[in-house]
Amino acid sequence: MKGWFRLLQHVTVLTLRAGARPTVLAAGLLLALSAVVAATGLSQRWLVDSAGIGRIAGVVAAVAVGAAAHGLAAAAGRVQSNITLYLTGRVQISLNEEVQARVAGVPGLAHVEQPAHLDRLSRLRMSLGSMAGLPWAVLAGSSTVLSVLFSVLLLASVDPWLCLLAVLALPVMIANRRAERALRVTRDECAQLLRQERRLHELCTLPGPAKEVMLAGSGEELQNRARKLWDEAAAREARTQMRSAVLQVAGWALFAVALAGTVLWVAGHAARGRASLGDVVLVISLATHLQVQLRAMLDSVSTVAEAGQAVGHYWWLREYERENRRPGLPVPTRMRDGIRLRGVSFRYPGADADALHGIDLFLPAGGTIAVVGVNGAGKSTLVKLLAGMYAPTAGEIAVDGTPLPAFDTAAWQVGLSAVFQDFARLQLLLRESIGTGDVARIRDRTAVTAAVELADAQAVVESCPDRLDTVLGAMFGGVELSAGEWQKVALARSLMRQAPHSRRGAPLCVLLDEPSSALDPVAEQEMFRHMIGQVRTATAERAVTVLVSHRFSTVRMADVIVVLDQGRVTETGSHEDLMAAGSRYAELYRLQAHAYRD
Repeated sequence: MKGWFRLLQHVTVLTLRAGARPTVLAAGLLLALSAVVAATGLSQRWLVDSAGIGRIAGVVAAVAVGAAAHGLAAAAGRVQSNITLYLTGRVQISLNEEVQARVAGVPGLAHVEQPAHLDRLSRLRMSLGSMAGLPWAVLAGSSTVLSVLFSVLLLASVDPWLCLLAVLALPVMIANRRAERALRVTRDECAQLLRQERRLHELCTLPGPAKEVMLAGSGEELQNRARKLWDEAAAREARTQMRSAVLQVAGWALFAVALAGTVLWVAGHAARGRASLGDVVLVISLATHLQVQLRAMLDSVSTVAEAGQAVGHYWWLREYERENRRPGLPVPTRMRDGIRLRGVSFRYPGADADALHGIDLFLPAGGTIAVVGVNGAGKSTLVKLLAGMYAPTAGEIAVDGTPLPAFDTAAWQVGLSAVFQDFARLQLLLRESIGTGDVARIRDRTAVTAAVELADAQAVVESCPDRLDTVLGAMFGGVELSAGEWQKVALARSLMRQAPHSRRGAPLCVLLDEPSSALDPVAEQEMFRHMIGQVRTATAERAVTVLVSHRFSTVRMADVIVVLDQGRVTETGSHEDLMAAGSRYAELYRLQAHAYRD
């Protein structure tokens, strides 16, 4: 419950920031609307009784009160509704930005890879609208409760026993509450099914996978699987709603019987002269409106319950981010010794075996280390550990003698420069797609141009019609680059932190995980020769550069070559040393060289 109140306070503050005056105005109008039902019923009783005895002043006063209540309900209700929609929309945008920032702010990858975490994030995003409307749902519920209280007081003025009509509304509330709880549980259980359904449909709509789907003719099969997932989720929710409907119908049936009995009871009193005709009209009016008030209250409760469902997910995300962004030691501005791995092993969450086994390595400052091996040898996993995206399950990674976890993870990652084999294709302006590598300088054309030169990507820029101002990506009417050109853009983006006058300084570690897989062997070798020279110059030869490549001819220029096989280091040394040893590296090198000669 404490978390719910904290969320209410947080969203209320966001609402006031979105517009303090509109918020106060809408809240005032909403509270004023609580008197409409009572004023309408009172004016009707007053009108009937005054007309019965010929009291003109009473008739005029009753008409005035009724007209005022009707005008307030019509005008104020519309104004309040429009303001609420406007403020709720702005707050939802703020909440969405906050969630996205917190998800992106967690240094690791577990929260975007583990199914349980993804389910929680999915449900949280689906509930952002209800969270944004939480203050208004609470205020609307309070206004409805106040309106019901006014109605009960008027009913008591006719006969105190009529107050029981409000008590008989409790079964409706209880049934609705149980129905909402059951529906929330079912939706949580179906979150993974719906995520899978969305991913299958994306395979048919996104340009990359859509080509394979079209050529393989598997679109219908994927569609059928997606439909089955959707049908299963829909069937579960439908069964829950049917069970809930039985409870709700029973609650409303009981209330309808009580409502009909109340009207008959008051009519009997009027027939015996114990109540006036105006009392009968008042009771009918209030009893009819009481049903509407209950529905409004249930809608408010439903919104509050939907937001309440997200409370746990929201505070989990904030706590998860806080735990993974614990402040640590400041990261050195210049590496003195290097990075040392002692007995490092790692197993992915849910995996049955380790991806890395007892890795012992020393990556000297200013050195260029190439990591080679067949697919699945653990090369990319090693790069992710060095980037702080995962923590070793055993062993230790130390930077200049200090364990890597002791440093502030976010600060360590700021000091990295990296390109991964699954690089992002940011469909922005070309200068923006590169500039996001150092967001603080995204509008600095000089820095962007320097990064382009470091990446030897001038040809890509010159091939674009508007040079750096070219929109990338056919999806938004821009230019679609080749795979190699996209890779050059990603490489330039990673080198933004090495461009002159970077506020972040030279990187401590440069990670290149298959950054040129889309290039031909000659272009790749030329690119690495150019790039390694630039890296050494820009970093005064004190950064650790880790290069991962499948092409053995490319890694010859590295100071040290590390051979991985099934998650273990099997060989280390220079190209000449490894060739002289005649082991696995020499065998693979000769095999690849022979294939190129053929």
